Amino acid sequence: MERVAAWVARARTQHASGAPPQPLTLPECNSFLRKCLYAAIEHAHPPAAHKWLVTESLEGEGGNKAVRLRVRPAEEAAAEPFSPAMHAEAQVAEKLSKLRESEGFLRVWRALVAAKVPVLVHNGLFDLLFLHDALIGPLPAPCTQFKAAVHAALPEVWDTKLLADQSGAYSDTALKPLYEACSAEAAADAAGDPNRPHQSPPFPSGRLFALADGFAGWGAADRSHHAAFDALMTGAAFAMLRAKGLAPTRLKNVVRLARSVHDLALDAEVDPVLACGQRNSSGAAPVALHAALGVSAPVDSAEAAVRWLRARMQAVPEICDASAVQITLVGGGRGGGGGAPGG
Repeated sequence: MERVAAWVARARTQHASGAPPQPLTLPECNSFLRKCLYAAIEHAHPPAAHKWLVTESLEGEGGNKAVRLRVRPAEEAAAEPFSPAMHAEAQVAEKLSKLRESEGFLRVWRALVAAKVPVLVHNGLFDLLFLHDALIGPLPAPCTQFKAAVHAALPEVWDTKLLADQSGAYSDTALKPLYEACSAEAAADAAGDPNRPHQSPPFPSGRLFALADGFAGWGAADRSHHAAFDALMTGAAFAMLRAKGLAPTRLKNVVRLARSVHDLALDAEVDPVLACGQRNSSGAAPVALHAALGVSAPVDSAEAAVRWLRARMQAVPEICDASAVQITLVGGGRGGGGGAPGG
């Protein structure tokens, strides 16, 4: 700042004599340091007392920008009259512009909430938790408050992982295998495969979607785990599931919970027990859970509990530890995958 102060003092004298000095260009720096420089220069040399002083950024050679100080020419000052009020107004406008830029995805979220359009997720509980925490507010302790807030913002949510699990029509319901299976079904339907049940193909072109010009490579290459292509795969899978009648209304606003006999109902206080494609009463009594999941042997409801053990749901005696003899439950795809929650 000593260099800046010396230049400003010299420039003030020369400007008064009609001989403005050469501009002062400071070393290139990142955006944070430039912001600090602007603030320090404005504090030391207030614009109201230095109407002739211009501070601006220049493109540098190393990818960063440099801050330059120069004297405002007389013709520029005449074309752009200056006053403290104008300067304050310009500062407010600049801050508002930066604030709008920093909103980022919040603007998309507000538009999405206002539109009230259906939202598709695939195994999307963590996505909804993140959206709530980032865009609605800190996650509340009661789960019912979380569900109510998400449902108020997004009144129609579909989880393609849950739909595929409940259909029983797909051996692998992770997103990429599900998308590939749905794409193969669309092609088979369009080709008139006699083994396919559809009388008229829901996708006559044999494709679940058409890519815009310039994006043909996205259909040929493996782009899974890219956010945009994962979204596209989710939408394509949902299109096929719905065309096949595998998106029943009872599964709307229900999100899959891994390693649980329940799934999360966003539009209800009580979460359903989903098993083998059936939505059952979620009374928490073990006997209801056993009936829903299909216990392979009778279990006394007063002495048994449902637990996630050894990569599957099992009914275990309350009085025994995990090493006790266990009775396996059959639960609509809940136990596969070697204990992993699934894609």
